[in-house]
Amino acid sequence: MRAYSTSPTLIPASLAAGPVFLLGLAIAFWASEPTATWSPMMTQELIALPFQLIALGAVASIVGLILGFLPIWIGTKVMTWLSEDNEGMQLPIVWAIVGGLAAGVSAWLALGSDNLAAQGGAIAFGFTGAVCALLSRVSSDFALRHASG
Repeated sequence: MRAYSTSPTLIPASLAAGPVFLLGLAIAFWASEPTATWSPMMTQELIALPFQLIALGAVASIVGLILGFLPIWIGTKVMTWLSEDNEGMQLPIVWAIVGGLAAGVSAWLALGSDNLAAQGGAIAFGFTGAVCALLSRVSSDFALRHASG
C-alpha cells in the first residue's frame, strides 16, 4: 500500500471551479431554452464582452477557490485512497463519473427539482464536479508515475 500526495492537485482544480461552474450554468440554461439565450441586439454588446469575461473569470476563480477547496480536497483524498490498491479506480473516466455524481446528486438533493433553475444548478454542479475531479486526477502522483513510464 503506497500513500500518494494530493497537495499539488488541489490548486488547479480549486481555481477552475468557479469559471467551470459558470460555464456549466451557461450550458445548462442554453440546453433548456436555446432560443432565449441569443438575440441580434446582443451583437452591439460583444465589444465589451471579452473584458467582462476576464473580470468575471477572475472573480469566479477566487470564489470557486474559497467554496470548492474543501470538497475538492475531500474528493481527492477519497479517490486517491480508493485508487491505492485498485488500478480501475485510477482511470480518468471513473474520477469524472464519481466527481460528477457526487457534486450533481448532492446539489440536486439540496436544490430540489421543482423548477428549471434548480435543475440547471444541479447540472452545473455535476459538470463542475466532473471537471475538477479530472483536474485533480491529472496531476496526482500515480498519474504522473504512469505517464513517465
